[in-house]
Amino acid sequence: MIGNELTPVVEKFKVKEEETDEVRYWYLALGPGATHWEECYAQGLAAIDYHRVEGDLRLYKSRPELEEFGLGSNDSLACWNFCYEMRPGDVIIVKKGRTRVVGHGIVASDYRFEGDKDTYRHVRSVEWRSKTLADGLPADQQFPPKTLTEVKFRRDRFENLLAALRDFATTPGTSPAPYTLAEAASDVFLDLSNLERLLTQLKRKKSLVLQGPPGTGKTFIAQRLAWALAEERSMERIEAVQFHQSYGYEDFVRGYRPTEDGGFVLRDGPFLDFCERARKDCERPYVLLVDEINRGNLSRIFGELLMLIEADKRSPEWAVRLAYPADGGERFHVPDNLHLIGTMNTADRSLALVDYALRRRFAFFTVEPAFGQSQFRRHLEQQSVPPSVRQRIRERLSALNETIAEDSDLGSGFRIGHSYFCDPPTGESPDYDRWFEEIISFDIEPLLDEYWFDRQAAASEAMASLRAGD
Repeated sequence: MIGNELTPVVEKFKVKEEETDEVRYWYLALGPGATHWEECYAQGLAAIDYHRVEGDLRLYKSRPELEEFGLGSNDSLACWNFCYEMRPGDVIIVKKGRTRVVGHGIVASDYRFEGDKDTYRHVRSVEWRSKTLADGLPADQQFPPKTLTEVKFRRDRFENLLAALRDFATTPGTSPAPYTLAEAASDVFLDLSNLERLLTQLKRKKSLVLQGPPGTGKTFIAQRLAWALAEERSMERIEAVQFHQSYGYEDFVRGYRPTEDGGFVLRDGPFLDFCERARKDCERPYVLLVDEINRGNLSRIFGELLMLIEADKRSPEWAVRLAYPADGGERFHVPDNLHLIGTMNTADRSLALVDYALRRRFAFFTVEPAFGQSQFRRHLEQQSVPPSVRQRIRERLSALNETIAEDSDLGSGFRIGHSYFCDPPTGESPDYDRWFEEIISFDIEPLLDEYWFDRQAAASEAMASLRAGD
């Protein structure tokens, strides 16, 4: 079993779990085989993803409007319920397949649309209460195959599962499952030798950046690498933040924050909090995941700490006075057991070249699209994708990436990643051809239009090759 990391992820929402007549109960699938569970758990989110639906679900005021995108009754109902019916305080059990569960939580926010994401853009904040991997139902009493199901019947079954999850969550002495590089190699589309190299560099430099084109699974790999360093499948010693253009020192390190009575109070940011946790547990490694590290102004975010994250300056003799000291004599250094893993999208036009200061302090590794790799082929086989569709994905996307890489205005950093095709449809009779076409139309075509915004003929030619008849 996986350990019981029970610290609430969403601090601003402190909902109670008492069951009342108004609380509703839901089964949720976070991707085929719960592939997005770890990511959602780490970020304190529940999320659904339907490529066919355009934009914010709140734009649609009825289920028939959603069905105009070709959604079936189950999918349109899932979108409608997730947006309009689910509410803070509701209870979610996350399922894996038809008979297993991975955890449960309490809905902590209204629906919101995160349009800057590539997938799973329809989200709600959730305070996850348990994290496990266990049999949930006997094989003859399977969960519904739908993404989201409100539990209106057989509430006793749901409540028995919920009671078991609560028991697990409060069982003393439960330890996280161990995690090895060999397991990481089976989870990602990198071979064991590359993962060993990455882990060696992370231990040597203390700081690593995974860079690459969009959709190459950089964040997914970063989390698995962090587990491998921690040697356990647990978020207990891992923290995640995301940089953006308006993110600053006061948000990340320490600054004055407004209070309810109109005043200001000096508060530590996630970096200082995480450093303090690592310092109190100095014998074990801790990992801070920084998503979109190149979106932020590194000098503005780290300030004087940019020097202190270097591997040879992790000691008290390098301690410095913070910009906002808690007292006059306070000096700070980054503990030796804290590691940083950043991710960087190489196709973002809005960003300047990465600062040389960042280049010197981090080791860099480029994550390549995996369309030609045997691990990706096996993944699609295991997901029952037909051979003809697998071949279409491999050949057409590889050819497109060659075209992009050879374009003098683009280059290899703008290639298309494999993550767009990692979640094939599920159900009794999935339409894989339609799934391929939807990804091409709703994910890749807008990206190519942006790439060749001044040469629409090139974008049209590339789309024609992707849609060519078999």
